[in-house]
Amino acid sequence: MVVDRSWLGCLIKCNSCRKVSDIDWNKFNLHDLISSSYLIIAPKLLKVGYDNQISVFIASASQPVEVKFDLTLGQKHFQVKTICKSGETRNATLALPKEFPIGAGELTITGTGGLQF
Repeated sequence: MVVDRSWLGCLIKCNSCRKVSDIDWNKFNLHDLISSSYLIIAPKLLKVGYDNQISVFIASASQPVEVKFDLTLGQKHFQVKTICKSGETRNATLALPKEFPIGAGELTITGTGGLQF
């Protein structure tokens, strides 16, 4: 993840993504595809002094999922959490202060509760 003063692109992640060649289409079940799946859309670059939005969709989970966004750049650390129920989309806001350093950082996204990732 790169922290910059501009906004670009997005990252999409799905827990159940597999290569098409790995799927046994005779046993394909839509429930298996949706079960324990999530989708996270985040900007490729995060802007300081701005409310950066990250969307989380939990397709299916036995109970609510706490999603934690942890941005690290050098010694600086910024964290935001949101709770998302099954079938729900939530937005998390990473409001990075203007003093937050600019450069290549790492955004770690974890889920706990009804879904682990």
